[in-house]
Amino acid sequence: MSKMYDFLSGNVPGGLGLYVLLVLVLFLALHSASRSNELFTPRLFRRWFGAIWAVITGGYLLLWFGNPPPAVYSRYSTMFSVEQPGDAWLAYYFRDEVS
Repeated sequence: MSKMYDFLSGNVPGGLGLYVLLVLVLFLALHSASRSNELFTPRLFRRWFGAIWAVITGGYLLLWFGNPPPAVYSRYSTMFSVEQPGDAWLAYYFRDEVS
């Protein structure tokens, strides 16, 4: 789970935790405003929350794609073997060319 969190955080300052915190604070602020204000209807709440969420998510994605997490490289090796001892030179040749 921590590898997935690190991947989603990338090299973005604050990472995924800051993004989730911003969305949560936005939701709570708009939800409380819609409950206490007659002019801020549930329809306006959905519209404003969707628009601001899209801006926050777009900004996070731009930062993430601009500076993605480091790639994990895998190394593979091959081993050439021969049936005839006289063909060992060919196995050595392929080994040296591949490595």
